[in-house]
Amino acid sequence: MGAFSLAAVLVLGNWPLLSARHVPRWDAVDFFEPSFTLVGDALRAGQLLKWDPWSGGGAPAWVEPELGTTSPVLLTATALPLSPRRGYVLYWFAVWMFAGLGMLLLAKHAGCSPSGATIAACGFVASGFFTGHAEHVSSVYSVSFLPWILWRFDVGLERRDWQCGVQAGLLYGVSALGGYPEFTILTPGFLALWAVGRTFAWPRAPRLESRQNVRFPAIITFGAVLIVGALVMCTPYSGLLLRTRGYSDHLGPRVRETAISSNLLPAGALSTLASPYLANLNLPPHPLWPSTDISMTSVYTGAATLVFAAFALRRIRSRWSLAAIAALFLCCALGSQLPLRGWLYDLVPPTRYFRNPSLFRAYFILVVCFLAALGASDLREARLAERVRFWRLSAVSGLCALVVFEWVSRTAGKFSPFERMGVAHLCMVWFGLGALSYFWKANRANARYFWGLAAALACLDAVGALIISRPTISDSPLPWLVAANIAHNPDMDLTHAGLARDLLPLPSLGPANNDRNTMIKEAVLENYLTAQVLTNRFQHEMITDPALSRMATGASRIWFSAAPVWVSPERSVFTQFQRRVHELDARPVLVLHSPQQMLGLPGENTPEAPATGIPEVLDAAPCIPAPVTNLIYKPNLISFRYDAPSQGYLLVTDRWADGWQATVNGQSTPVLGGDFIYRAIQVGAGPNLVQFRYEPAGFRPLVAISWGTLLVLALWQCRKLLPG
Repeated sequence: MGAFSLAAVLVLGNWPLLSARHVPRWDAVDFFEPSFTLVGDALRAGQLLKWDPWSGGGAPAWVEPELGTTSPVLLTATALPLSPRRGYVLYWFAVWMFAGLGMLLLAKHAGCSPSGATIAACGFVASGFFTGHAEHVSSVYSVSFLPWILWRFDVGLERRDWQCGVQAGLLYGVSALGGYPEFTILTPGFLALWAVGRTFAWPRAPRLESRQNVRFPAIITFGAVLIVGALVMCTPYSGLLLRTRGYSDHLGPRVRETAISSNLLPAGALSTLASPYLANLNLPPHPLWPSTDISMTSVYTGAATLVFAAFALRRIRSRWSLAAIAALFLCCALGSQLPLRGWLYDLVPPTRYFRNPSLFRAYFILVVCFLAALGASDLREARLAERVRFWRLSAVSGLCALVVFEWVSRTAGKFSPFERMGVAHLCMVWFGLGALSYFWKANRANARYFWGLAAALACLDAVGALIISRPTISDSPLPWLVAANIAHNPDMDLTHAGLARDLLPLPSLGPANNDRNTMIKEAVLENYLTAQVLTNRFQHEMITDPALSRMATGASRIWFSAAPVWVSPERSVFTQFQRRVHELDARPVLVLHSPQQMLGLPGENTPEAPATGIPEVLDAAPCIPAPVTNLIYKPNLISFRYDAPSQGYLLVTDRWADGWQATVNGQSTPVLGGDFIYRAIQVGAGPNLVQFRYEPAGFRPLVAISWGTLLVLALWQCRKLLPG
């Protein structure tokens, strides 16, 4: 019944999107749907997506965990015989539903009744996190696994069973394949705090808590999660740590100010606990909290969920460890408004590698929903005095919610089309819960009716929250968006298009800074993937300078030079290079960098050492166009013939990355860096058969380890189901 109720809630709340009358919003169609489509096109062509030649002059797609290029879950979804839009929406919906099912199981583990579990699960799936981040499928994917991971981890702690830790590790590893890296970093810390709470606080508490000594088993269980999870997620994270050097300078820790202040949860946004409508006040053109993205501003968990969670904390000291964990993550979500996020940055090095403090609130919402399950379980067996206390709590909470709603709405001074619905929703869920609890404590309704109506009210609360939050979930399709989806081209071979490349995605695909060009297989020099994710300072300079971008766009973008200059890829040298190209009326010159120099590219936040002995490039000779024949152009292969006028070097204006290998006339030769971000190779006078292949070291073994771990441990777990 709980699963059916959840499905009904998500279908009713998102019906315009599921019925194809609406389309996803913002990043969902700018980045995640195109990447989902591209991964599926590669799979249908019989390969895993390693190199994406259509994005940013070429990009090592396999190293970005959000793309899920080696995720069994995402690959299975892309293999379905559906259109890209329908396949993506189905995947998005299935991931969201998976989150609710996990919360149902976690609530059942807490000893909760089906009605109480439904209340907790509805609060989770309609929370401000899911409605805000509906556009960010990687974040939804990561958080959808959290209740499942916590369920198996807590069972392992309770039973002192390390095999449950293995199961949690499998889930944790899969959550990282296609998930947002910040959650991959934070989840072990959350589980560690959970284990500490169970070890030192919970043994004296009733019901869930065991009185056995769980310290050593807790360490073993936690270790199993980390080891198994690391094996499963090894492919993209090894690539991210090792194979992006020289390609992206988005390496190393974030600047402290960026890490603690960028997209924090505004203190005023805590008011969204009262109503999901208040988050809509942060929509443009006049956002209430302009420093934070709309997706990061809601912590709504449902009226019943919040009241039951508060009820669970009455006079049960052991559960205050849960409240402390929730408070810690909520305080970290506030970022620089409190010192906790800064202390975490200073004391826990892994937390220096991400920004968006508001994402910490996902763990706050998870704990609140778990506490709600405990509170519902307690109330089911409560005596009259406890029911009176619950009624008072409901009444006071409803009044507080009304006051907060009115105050924030007046402060915003703006009107939203959903305001009337927000008022009706608030009155229905908060005062409806108060009325139900009053009739129950007054013995005017038996327990069966109370719990049935409470679960129904939670479902209505969730549906209302999804409808009110629709501006952050879906919108009516625009003509260019429909056209981009219809024009989907599944062909993974670029040979017929030659070397043609545009600077940015076509205007007909919508506003700039998107990846929709990959859906129609239009190669560009800059799009969302390289502008926002795998950034490079020199790439940005190339894009913004027309003289520099011209060498890497168009149909003829391979160049020859007999007199290149060997330099280190440093900012001061780039300035000279840029000046020389302008002096030559946008004709390129060739500056070369060794593979070691490319791999030594400093991170974006790492100051460069003072340049010493920089070769002068202001007298470098211009390159000449290099017309090629017999072109074969595929994602992981480019082959062509070129008759060189003399011995020299070819500049191929595809991005350099660790993992590219080359041969000239069958002889292996180093792939050099050229003009700071491109590839260069030495050729001899006369005919040359040039081949580039992308074979990143360790890719196949890493995939074998990841999938092999999943397969072996899944079979090992399945053996328990066999008779005998």
